[in-house]
Amino acid sequence: MQKLDGCITSTAVTVDVIQEQIKKNLKLGVTNVSDSPFFREGKSIALVGGGPSLKNYMEELQVFKGPVMACGSVHDFLVANSIAIEYCVLCDPDPLITEYIKAPLHNIKYLVASQCHPETFQHLKSVQSCIWHAGSDVFGDQSIFGENQYVIGGGCTVGTRAIVL
Repeated sequence: MQKLDGCITSTAVTVDVIQEQIKKNLKLGVTNVSDSPFFREGKSIALVGGGPSLKNYMEELQVFKGPVMACGSVHDFLVANSIAIEYCVLCDPDPLITEYIKAPLHNIKYLVASQCHPETFQHLKSVQSCIWHAGSDVFGDQSIFGENQYVIGGGCTVGTRAIVL
């Protein structure tokens, strides 16, 4: 990845905190997304992010026949509106992310970035989850993730990362 001139990037927590969270989470023994037996292939998928226009598409989501992937904070809203979620992608390194998922469900597969706070993994320990690695210009050499690891690019939001996943 190459940083664009004139672009300033900031995060909810410092880069040092993110790096420590990655190191700690890699020791948890969580299955990597690329090794997960439940990960999708060859299916149409609905990527759903939060926002004011989402309410305009609820009927369409309720009849959608493929997998639905919730992107971050939209999880509880979709569950409350009876949308069948197959995957939920989480990327935010802030511990606040657990507030997005007040009640994790056993039928949802949670795809959690290694940079997420360890509390996120603890919060999801009783449900299906796997780990993935969010690439960035900060961890450009990618050695922090270990050998032979896929690193997911795609920008700075969970939605753009979900597209690549």
